[in-house]
Amino acid sequence: MFDTVLIPVDFSQDIEKLNNILTKLDAKKILILNVIDKLEVSLYNELFSAMTSAPETSNTPTEENFKELPLYKKHTEKLDQYKLSLLKKGYSVETYIRYGVPYKKIVEFSEEMKVDLIIIPAVGKRLSLLKEVMMMGGTATRVLRLSKIPLLIIR
Repeated sequence: MFDTVLIPVDFSQDIEKLNNILTKLDAKKILILNVIDKLEVSLYNELFSAMTSAPETSNTPTEENFKELPLYKKHTEKLDQYKLSLLKKGYSVETYIRYGVPYKKIVEFSEEMKVDLIIIPAVGKRLSLLKEVMMMGGTATRVLRLSKIPLLIIR
């Protein structure tokens, strides 16, 4: 039914729930994208500096050197777990990590890779505790507004 499906993840998603959805969609190729949030990294660096009395550094990661972040290795390992789970189900799976503003990177990536469908959670990790009262989080809302590609928003 769909040749290429993009699943942006922040690791708050239940991979088995995603698998159930993918089975119904008869997807041929799955692209899993994780975006390391530029704002989150910046806030973490400021908090770390404040708590440790370490001098603030101006070495803010860029799109060229973000792979040096400790988060990059951690996120790569988590993506590999998601990938392995889906490979066991027989899907063709590719994983990607980008650095920047999540909704912008999701939209850019989906257009670049010419995906047929984006499956995105209604709320991500920041709002997961509020998912019972929140209809949709900021990233899902912005992707919905900006993307020309069909979206399947899951709760």
